[in-house]
Amino acid sequence: NLLEARKHTRELDAQRQLADKAEASRFTELRTYLDAQTAATLSRESINNKELLARLAAIQTALNLRIEQSDAATAAYMGQLEDRVNKVIGKPM
Repeated sequence: NLLEARKHTRELDAQRQLADKAEASRFTELRTYLDAQTAATLSRESINNKELLARLAAIQTALNLRIEQSDAATAAYMGQLEDRVNKVIGKPM
């Protein structure tokens, strides 16, 4: 009985070690998978950030151009108004 109990204990230990190795292997696979997913997510974020910055730069350029056009139009209108006022009051520029 003692020999069989020892044999049984060794077999249980062997099975426990196999189970531990399998569990460790699953954790290793999970870690590898999570690392790959994290890297892919960071890559996508980097690409999205670059695209966003490019779009913002284009919007800023367009906005600056529109502001310059608006300033020029306002200056032209002001010049026209000044001319009309000068004609009405009879003062030369």
